Amino acid sequence: MTKDATNEYKLLNGLKQKIDTMGSCSCLLSLNVMTLSIAIDTCRLAKHFDNLLKQWQECLPLGDAHDVNFQSWVTEIEGMIDHVKEAFFTYRIYISTIDDEPECFVKFRELQSNLPEDDGRLETLMGIATQDYAVVLVYTLRELSGVITDIIEYLNSPTEELITRSYDQWEAGYRRQYKKSFDKDYDNWRLQFSPRTRKKHILTRRHEEVEKFKTIFNGDEEFELVYDTERMVIDLDGLTRFLFTHASRFGVSHLGKRPVYSKELQAVFNFIELSRLMDADLQPQKKTQEKTQEKGQEKITTVQENCIESKVSQLIAKVQHLVANEWEDKIAALWKKIYKEFKIEIENAGSREKFKEFSKKTLYCILGHLKAKGVYHGVNNKEFTKLLEGSDNSLRKYINNGLAELDHSLRKRLERLLEEELKPKAA
Repeated sequence: MTKDATNEYKLLNGLKQKIDTMGSCSCLLSLNVMTLSIAIDTCRLAKHFDNLLKQWQECLPLGDAHDVNFQSWVTEIEGMIDHVKEAFFTYRIYISTIDDEPECFVKFRELQSNLPEDDGRLETLMGIATQDYAVVLVYTLRELSGVITDIIEYLNSPTEELITRSYDQWEAGYRRQYKKSFDKDYDNWRLQFSPRTRKKHILTRRHEEVEKFKTIFNGDEEFELVYDTERMVIDLDGLTRFLFTHASRFGVSHLGKRPVYSKELQAVFNFIELSRLMDADLQPQKKTQEKTQEKGQEKITTVQENCIESKVSQLIAKVQHLVANEWEDKIAALWKKIYKEFKIEIENAGSREKFKEFSKKTLYCILGHLKAKGVYHGVNNKEFTKLLEGSDNSLRKYINNGLAELDHSLRKRLERLLEEELKPKAA
């Protein structure tokens, strides 16, 4: 057993070691006492794994019990049961396993469920007859094997929905615990360089970070599952799947009020966040265009502000009168935050979009989602589209379907932001 073994591995291995020593007991009394002790450990271990399974059904683990080969432990437990039978056979005690759950086992389990873990008293166990100790142990082992079998079946068949839901929870934990510090470090790094030289340094660092990230994976074939080398972007869907199907690669991490992530898992989320920050910095600057005019001997400098945000605002203003009463004083701030967080996605139309000045698809998907949530009301989607477009056209599908029309990564980011903004303010 290694020094860094997980608690689950230690508990299972300790259980096996205890059962292996049952044949060394000097008498039946000694064997019965040891049997009862092991039965208590087994019962509580089964409860521990059952609780883990319930947690994993809500969110797939990244590190929990990563060194436990559950399939092999089913076989190990079968061997433990045989060892218990052999130990009692010496005293001419034969253990029958015909009944599904004998009364003595049911009673023992009930006693255990009502007994605090820190209670060392033996009085509550006096109701178990001495001749039933061996039966109780065998059936607690069978129950433990059943729980482990359930874990095997569950972990071997994750669904896409579960993978997505689990990733969202792990990403939310990163944002809560680590993102702010990482963003600050990045800002401190980029401030070393003037706008003139910043792009060169960002490109250099991006290449270095990609090469460092690549070392996590075994060869180019694996790396291509999680990173599009041609477009130089993360394949978030591929990375998400890889993360939960190769969990042993990413150390031991735990969610909770204060998440604790392994260095390996932090490296993954840091790379995702760094890519996002660098992509934003590498976007062409559209803020201002300066024109210098000469009038006589005087130079007049005029600044033309970026008109994209203005055009987006003008389009949104066409449905301003449909904003629900409780949102009238908040809608401007909401759109300001949306635009700030998703400026790149809104300002850059997709290759298949006919309108190229900005992404109407992204904008209308957001509007459709807000309308479905009650921020806008009073007309159907057909009339809503007419107000925006001047006529009912194919863009109405984005109003109808909302965020579902967007790619997975963008949809999830928008859902998180809008959920945070809408819940407290709509209450």
